[in-house]
This record gives sequence, C-alpha cells and structure tokens, in this order.
Amino acid sequence: MYIETTKNGSETYFRSVIDGHESFWGVYPIPKIKKHIGTYEFYDSTRGLFVVTSFRFPYLALYKRENSVFTLLWERKADQKNYIITDDDIIFDRKIKGASDVCMSKDYIITLERDREKDPVDESIVRRDISKFPHTVFLYDYTGNLLKIVDVGMPIMRIVAGSNSNTLYMIGGNPDYVLAKCEL
Repeated sequence: MYIETTKNGSETYFRSVIDGHESFWGVYPIPKIKKHIGTYEFYDSTRGLFVVTSFRFPYLALYKRENSVFTLLWERKADQKNYIITDDDIIFDRKIKGASDVCMSKDYIITLERDREKDPVDESIVRRDISKFPHTVFLYDYTGNLLKIVDVGMPIMRIVAGSNSNTLYMIGGNPDYVLAKCEL
C-alpha cells in the first residue's frame, strides 16, 4: 500500500495505490484554497483507519478504508482566525500551531499538541529549542471527541503507540534526549 498527497489544485488531497488499484480521495483541510498545508498522517492497518493532522493550524480528520477506497468519517478544524486567505494563498498565524505528531492506540487518537490554556507559548520563537516543545498529548475518541489532555511532565518531540494497548512511547527532553513510556 502506498499513500501520498496529490498535486496542489487537484480535486482530492490524497492518492493511494493498494494491490495495484489507484484511487484519489480526501478533502483539503482548507477547501477554499486547494493547497497542501503540511500534515502528519498515521495509518492503522489493523482497523483500516487513516488519521491526518496539520502542524500549521488545529486540524484533525479520520478516514476509513474499505477495500481500496478511503472515506472521510469526520474532521475537526479551527476557526479561520488562525489563518487568512489572500490572493489565492493561505497565510498562517505562526504564533499558533496545530499538532506536532499523531498516532493511534487501542482506545485513542493521540496528538502531540500544546495546551494553550496552560502553556501559551508563541510558536514562532520555539524553533528547535527542545525545552519549549509541548509537553501535553491530547486524547480523542474515534468519533473525534476530545476526552482529556495529559501532561507528561517533559517536552516531547515524537510519539508512537500500538493498536492493541494504550501505551504511549515518546522521545522527549529531560534535559537530554530520553525514550519514555506512559500508560494512558
């Protein structure tokens, strides 16, 4: 199986090739402008679920695979206050970002995001300073509802989980790079 984003301006956002069958599917996160915005994707082959999130603005979508076709189940997106559209282009508010990573566990869609209420950092100054990375993961159910926000107590760079448990593995800074594990 192979999945990639299509060219800007295409009618659909993704192209996949599964068992020799090519299909085009998916919606643009900002449908007014058919441009790619920078996304993280994760595919759970056990359940046939494909999750998409953006690091440019708050966005989360879930697709379900049936044979070689993916169908959008739902999407959550921020108000247009995080970006403006001008001259057929999108200008994002660089002070606010979306998710830095995404994965799925047995019961949750997990995003690595900053809890803006407790940590209102200007994202445009973070760059590669690990100490300023988010230290919270957001847990969503498979219908798109935010269930809880978990503060893991250290800045996190990457996350991964398996589909048969709710164990989350992380690469973080404590202050050196560490591999950490958390039961959700």
